Amino acid sequence: MPFDFPTGPGENYARRISLGDDFMNWAIDDLLFGYLFYHATYDKEGTQQHYLQDYKWRNIRPIFVKGMGVSARTISNHLDKLIERGLITRDEKRQRYIFNCETVPYIWLNGSLLRYLITTANNNVIIIYIYLLSKYRYFTGDDYQQDYFDFTLKDLLEKALKYSNKSYNAGATKNLRIILFDLAKRGLIEVEQAEKLNRDGTNYHVFRLTFIAETFGERKRIVDENNFKFLLGGTSLDNSAE
Repeated sequence: MPFDFPTGPGENYARRISLGDDFMNWAIDDLLFGYLFYHATYDKEGTQQHYLQDYKWRNIRPIFVKGMGVSARTISNHLDKLIERGLITRDEKRQRYIFNCETVPYIWLNGSLLRYLITTANNNVIIIYIYLLSKYRYFTGDDYQQDYFDFTLKDLLEKALKYSNKSYNAGATKNLRIILFDLAKRGLIEVEQAEKLNRDGTNYHVFRLTFIAETFGERKRIVDENNFKFLLGGTSLDNSAE
């Protein structure tokens, strides 16, 4: 993106990111939601909602309009779409927009890390990161108590990026491998190669996520990129952790 998010108190708070199937399918809508949410204020003592006052939106809107390279009217239309989708509610009485975080499944994401991803990564990188973070938290939580999360490229293509079964090609698989390598290179994830057993006793390969940074400061210092060059692999889905 050609613009940056100004620093401020918002990055010290966690933000909730939608896990709904339709999220990140409309670039302007989703980037606008992230931009508004980043600048939102949390009403800790009162309604316990995130909200954005009209005066603040008027102040930050020109930056977003310029960065997206579209008209102010286009941005207003996309804001209306967010309201139609139930992600935001308009409060005329208090002249503010309220974020309806309970209307869709969500995940908490550190504000500084959210800012970093939105300003340096594309949509698919963000989608893959959020998917891996959600699964890692679940499988290392009380229900499973593992210290890792196993996945395949097929899992990410179909469950995270929403490709239908076998609708993806070698190019999509290669791009996914590049995304994983990029996340590892940024120090956001650590991944190993592992084997698991099929029901018939044969082995199959998986990727094992052993670490994922949840804040900007938790990123790992990368000493040797060769340690995770295996993520680039080939483009085939056969016998290579797919």
